[in-house]
Amino acid sequence: MARQVAHEIKNPLTPMKLSLQFLQRSAQDPSQDIHSLSKRVSDMLIEQIDQLAKIASDFSQFANIHHTKPETFTIEEIIRPLLLLYNTEDGIDVQYQSSPQINTVRADKVQLRRVFTNLIKNALEASENMDQFAVSIKEQRIEKNVLLTVADKGMGITKEAAARIFVPNFTTKTSGTGLGLAICKGIVENAGGQIWFESEAGKGTTFYVSLPLYIDTTAEMDEEEFEDL
Repeated sequence: MARQVAHEIKNPLTPMKLSLQFLQRSAQDPSQDIHSLSKRVSDMLIEQIDQLAKIASDFSQFANIHHTKPETFTIEEIIRPLLLLYNTEDGIDVQYQSSPQINTVRADKVQLRRVFTNLIKNALEASENMDQFAVSIKEQRIEKNVLLTVADKGMGITKEAAARIFVPNFTTKTSGTGLGLAICKGIVENAGGQIWFESEAGKGTTFYVSLPLYIDTTAEMDEEEFEDL
């Protein structure tokens, strides 16, 4: 993993260095439009710095999966803000079908929001060749668990990739650390849940996240005592 991260860090450093060296040489040439060139180089550097920041963030998240701060919250509390975030962009449609029941869980809220942020982001990226970026999220209660599905109609996952999709460092993208889904799996399992997926190449992918419902045993005890009275 350390080798992979080092490789991902090194990749953007080379073009960054070459671009700055080119800018330095061009600054000595009066025939060059230095202002226009500076803007192009600056834009490229910002893009590469963002990539480096993402690599550092992914690695940090993976290293801190087990450092949790559990709290009690409803599923809607983490999904609704994501709808506001993504549906403000043109061409993106993230639909959410909530459950008739209020489903409360106990987990690290920040980490669990990161899981669904990652799943939505992956679903949108899988739909890059479609006319519209569409993602469907459904919440339902099944016995003592809440099940959430995140579905897209994108390019799907091949059988070869499916076997390794949750393996750290594995990625089907041209860049990235390949830690995103490994982080999701660790977070969900730390919360006592499960994550899996179904996919068909060329037709789309559905990720499933099952989490145990939080039961307030104190409230149950009070109700039983009231019935005894």
